[in-house]
Amino acid sequence: MMNLNSPFFRLITNIGNLILVSILWIIGCIPIVTIGASTAALYYTCVKVIRHGRGYLFSSFIHAYRSNLKQGTIITLLGILISFVLYTDFRYITSLANAPEYLVAIYQICLTFFASLLIYLITIMSRFSVTLFQLLKLSVFMMIRHFYYTIVMLVLLITVIILMMAVPFSVFFLPGI
Repeated sequence: MMNLNSPFFRLITNIGNLILVSILWIIGCIPIVTIGASTAALYYTCVKVIRHGRGYLFSSFIHAYRSNLKQGTIITLLGILISFVLYTDFRYITSLANAPEYLVAIYQICLTFFASLLIYLITIMSRFSVTLFQLLKLSVFMMIRHFYYTIVMLVLLITVIILMMAVPFSVFFLPGI
């Protein structure tokens, strides 16, 4: 029971690592334009350090953050711009008295596609060094190829966002999960 390699101590270590990497993610997201780089570093660190037990948490996060900073900032800025356009158009269409239902459905499909694309963009960016065009192409391919996993990941993402909004303290451990 008191062995440092026992399942109990491994569980406590993993929980502590999840909390630490989530705090690093929050700090990395303070400048809003670095959300993409910080999320890629979070994913990279969770896979490398927490799941596989290789490397050190802080140095792995900083290394992944620095290596994804340029591309992550571009993706974040494009994401913010596209999100703003989609949101503004959606608000305009839904404010019309006789808003066509097919336009509302089109915007909902576009938003779902965009959120799915962002999930794959960040995870692929954290694992591979490719150009932005290759990253987009690979993300679209994986999103279509693994359609059912994409739906599951969207549901999980929405659930985590709702939980973080409902229970603000959960922001200290949910991002690492």
